[in-house]
Amino acid sequence: MEEKKKMEEKENIALKSRTKIIGKQATLTGKYHEIREFKNLKEKRELKAKILSLFGGQMIRSIIAPREVDNNIRLNKLDRQYSRGRGASETIKRAEMFSKKNIQTISTFPSFLTLAFTQLLSKEGDKVYDAFAGHNSRAEDILSLKRKYYGYDIHSFPIEFTKKAIERFPQENWELNLGSSEKVKYENESMDFSITCPPYYNVEPYNKIYGEDKKEDLSNLNEENFTFSYFQCLRETHRILKKGAYFVIIVGDTHQKERYHSLMLETIQICYLLGFKIHDINIYNRKSNIGGDMNYKNFILKSKRFPTIHEFILIFKK
Repeated sequence: MEEKKKMEEKENIALKSRTKIIGKQATLTGKYHEIREFKNLKEKRELKAKILSLFGGQMIRSIIAPREVDNNIRLNKLDRQYSRGRGASETIKRAEMFSKKNIQTISTFPSFLTLAFTQLLSKEGDKVYDAFAGHNSRAEDILSLKRKYYGYDIHSFPIEFTKKAIERFPQENWELNLGSSEKVKYENESMDFSITCPPYYNVEPYNKIYGEDKKEDLSNLNEENFTFSYFQCLRETHRILKKGAYFVIIVGDTHQKERYHSLMLETIQICYLLGFKIHDINIYNRKSNIGGDMNYKNFILKSKRFPTIHEFILIFKK
């Protein structure tokens, strides 16, 4: 009994150190009962409200999953007509899930990642650089957040499509460049923030998708040439970012011909060599795998691996 009493006294002391009296309430016996509140309860509520306001009502964790509803204000549609060769018209669709992907679909970049990290790591009016612009999702999201967007892509169709999607924004707030990001025109330490997602070699063959023959297409290179070109692109990103600026890059690992290629580790190694410091690593759980459910089961049985359904969000600081 004495031991129990000591424990209760200890708990009461701890409770009083963490709480404050905000009032008293009369009991049936005529005595008064103290009404206590945690000392930092108001502060916690205010901090939570700030986070929810920053990220559109969601509490962000280090493992981020797709949202059921995407609240960004894009004007583009998922289906679009694309003429390729001899005037033939084909439809290219943006795949919402990797399991829908084929030669005529292009995987989408999660809009929520752009919105979350751009708001967290930059401010209104900042210049945001995108080394692998692709289609307009990041451009539109960044401009809608009142930042300025500067992107590079080697394929003409993504550039043309993105221009149409962002032409409603003031032209002085964006610039799209048709060309490789291995060498860009911007001056040293001229950008405030960067967010991007590189192509992977032998996963989505963009030259085939667009009917072009771009030698700089990273998705068309072998591993050695991919690594060299990828290094050049990241080196330029480091060069044009201001000191103290953040760089967010979303990458995934791949299995090819029974070989595991970790683009995540390769990216970290390159960024360390360039002088970036790792700030954080988060995970995006895309909740779907390449090839669909049947491929998922065959993959497990044949390769003795579980398919990759996540990507790494690498956050660096210069």
